[in-house]
Amino acid sequence: MNTGSDSGAHAPEHERMLVDVACGDLDGRAAAVRALRASCPRCAEELDALAALQSALDRDAAEEQAALAFGRAPLRALRASGAASAPRSTPSAWRRLAPLAAAAGLLALGVVGWRLWDRAQPAGTQGETPLGAEIRAVSPLDGGDSFERYEWLGELEPGDHFELSIHAAGAAPGTPPLFGPVRVGANSYTLRGVELPDAIRWDIERFDGSGMSQGSASTTVRRSPR
Repeated sequence: MNTGSDSGAHAPEHERMLVDVACGDLDGRAAAVRALRASCPRCAEELDALAALQSALDRDAAEEQAALAFGRAPLRALRASGAASAPRSTPSAWRRLAPLAAAAGLLALGVVGWRLWDRAQPAGTQGETPLGAEIRAVSPLDGGDSFERYEWLGELEPGDHFELSIHAAGAAPGTPPLFGPVRVGANSYTLRGVELPDAIRWDIERFDGSGMSQGSASTTVRRSPR
């Protein structure tokens, strides 16, 4: 492939090669890539940026290449659309995609981090909510029959408490709740004597001893058809 190395100008062919490198389909150490780096200052800058991103994603995650590959999907979509062959007067295809690629890479890295944390937990604890993590709704969930028993996962530090409130599903912000908020010192609450519609949103929020919110969960549920 002609890389335009004789002119030193940035050409559309360079864009295609940069996207191939970003997708992992062309080794950044290949002779053609080395020649491109030496002949085109703009491409050298782009290749350095790609190498830095790949290094950050690979660090401490060599076993998680399947997750890291998620960050390359937008680049392949770009190449398939033909955007890599844009005229040389337009911004670099890689630069136009950089925010999306970085976001995808960070999400992949987050998946990696979670897997590595989960593996490090003692046997029998994988999948449980770690101390201080988000609140997770347990019941009721969509399709249940009863809106009486409310349960959730989440840890309380000394002095903390939960607050449970129940709203009509789709209620506008600021609409008073159908029930609550009620202060709860455990991970469950039984509601009695309150008639609720067939579709509700129940919110659970954790507060510390000074009254500051430390996390919440909001779940919309509908009763099973009777």
